[in-house]
Amino acid sequence: MFALPIRAIPIMILSKNTVKLYRPMIYLIVEDVGSLVNVQEMVKASVNTLQLQGYIIEEKSIRYEPKSNSAAFMAKIKNPSDNSIDVYTVIQVFLCSGKAYTLNASYAPYDTNNPQLFGGMQEILNSFKLIK
Repeated sequence: MFALPIRAIPIMILSKNTVKLYRPMIYLIVEDVGSLVNVQEMVKASVNTLQLQGYIIEEKSIRYEPKSNSAAFMAKIKNPSDNSIDVYTVIQVFLCSGKAYTLNASYAPYDTNNPQLFGGMQEILNSFKLIK
């Protein structure tokens, strides 16, 4: 989400099913950030970029974890296929050794979603750890 020039998406998991015309997904973006080591700067830039794309991010959703040089926050946007539905994205950012690892999980609202799918996505997000 930081929009740096070198990026890769080594992992993408898509749901087999759509939820209200939206396909839930999880993906990892790896970006070269060079000497950037401040996760707050990274999140600020990511939030600005997402807001320019139409996402709404509540400041209170941003959580920083100094020990792991990481942060997490939630963004929402209207489903392009159906403006009556908000699509939520949980974003986790890890900075390590000149790289940013951004883990994204996007899904339709919980009340319109399959609880097993939401739980499965949360399990995948919680299992992601950066090994130095």
